[in-house]
Amino acid sequence: MAEAKEVEVDSTIKRVKKILPKFKTTEYFTWGAIKQRCYNPNHQKFEEYGGRGITVCKRWKDSFENFLEDMGKKPTPKHTLDRIDNSKGYSPKNCRWVTRSIQGSNRRKFKKSKSKYHGVYPNQGKFQCQYRDRSGKRFHIGTFEKEEDAAKAYDKKIVENNLQDLKPLNFSGGTYV
Repeated sequence: MAEAKEVEVDSTIKRVKKILPKFKTTEYFTWGAIKQRCYNPNHQKFEEYGGRGITVCKRWKDSFENFLEDMGKKPTPKHTLDRIDNSKGYSPKNCRWVTRSIQGSNRRKFKKSKSKYHGVYPNQGKFQCQYRDRSGKRFHIGTFEKEEDAAKAYDKKIVENNLQDLKPLNFSGGTYV
């Protein structure tokens, strides 16, 4: 809690709280939270962030002002900070404000995933693929005999819908006609 400070107003001494507004914002809370996840080994999410080598760029690590200058204020209360490439750290080029539905679809593959490809999952001896659009709506692409064919179909839909900034591709540099 901020320390009380005495100030003179119209010859009357009053006690007021010294409050720094930037420290009461959700952006400040977000900035503090990313540093905790990356650098505090006692944080409950450290293993998923700092433990995997995820860091905060030098420009942001010790300067909330730089973080706010680069990211700006959250567009709405429903937006959260998202790393575009989840294998990289927090930096201006790798972060953006997105809604939770978008952030939820921009995830690294789960360790328990039964497919080696993004957007692909086995089902009754075949492979299905799906993706989510920018609003978070889910779309089923199809069912395939081969896992790699499902992964290629997934990549094609991501490229067709210009979602490469949201979704990782399974094959880099491929052409999808």
